[in-house]
Amino acid sequence: MSLTGDTPLISVVVCTYNRAALLGGAITSLAQQTLDPSQYEIVVVDNNSTDETPETVRRIQESHSDATIRYLTETRQGLGYARNTGVEHSR
Repeated sequence: MSLTGDTPLISVVVCTYNRAALLGGAITSLAQQTLDPSQYEIVVVDNNSTDETPETVRRIQESHSDATIRYLTETRQGLGYARNTGVEHSR
């Protein structure tokens, strides 16, 4: 149970564009940290990638089912759009 009810204390927004090779390690590292999984969420915002980003995130979601890892797609290109989408969907 989180300290604020159903709302996690920390939202980590990871914006990505065609970085599937690096994304897996970054998300895995976040999912393996020592804070209780109910206290944080990982929000991955795919900024219209054309590589294996969706598959990479799905694989990590399956292997770290105790962590809250959400995957969003933002089709408007640009880091500002991706960041705003991530913040908008953070709990």
